[in-house]
Amino acid sequence: MSTNTPPKIVDWAIHNSQFSPPSPYLLLTAYCLLLTAYSLLSVSPTSAHGGGIIQLAAVPAGPYQLTVWMNPGTAQAGRATHITVAVANGVDQSAVLDAAVHVEVWSRESGVQLLSTPATTEQSTNKLFYKTDFILPETGPIAVRVLVNGTAGEGQAEFTTNVQKPTNNVWLAAFPLSAAVLAAVIIYHTWRSRSPVVVRRPSRQARND
Repeated sequence: MSTNTPPKIVDWAIHNSQFSPPSPYLLLTAYCLLLTAYSLLSVSPTSAHGGGIIQLAAVPAGPYQLTVWMNPGTAQAGRATHITVAVANGVDQSAVLDAAVHVEVWSRESGVQLLSTPATTEQSTNKLFYKTDFILPETGPIAVRVLVNGTAGEGQAEFTTNVQKPTNNVWLAAFPLSAAVLAAVIIYHTWRSRSPVVVRRPSRQARND
């Protein structure tokens, strides 16, 4: 029989002293990348108040300056288009909140007025802006004209754009589910790579040697 002292026997030994859960830094990095990608895909490039893309920026319109946003940035037939207008005094650039604002849409092909609708602060979440919504049934080139009538006088400005066929963005709704699946895969593989290692008790014969 061996006179050496038997080694210390343990029933269980775990790799790296203890089981390590998936790295929170890895999961946080993956989540941030997915969230950033989803935000870039689903949010307009320029956001303010009701959101949208600037079509006119501090453009002179009689005694006023007009800034106009449209959301979405490309109008789509059969879907709501949101127009937001900021009216400023042309002298000191202070906000003008008591004007009457109308938005007209004209066909650039036929020259026919397609619609006229008031834009009001009551329709806007931010009461410093005038807002209106409308739906254009057909595609084609249009001119959007903004008319302002206030105590300082009248003014107008316009921009042109094209009404496109509606796009199907249903795939964007599946993105969060894909992100969740990817996160689950990362967690699973991280857990598998750090599974505990079991050290079995030496047999009786091995201890007697």
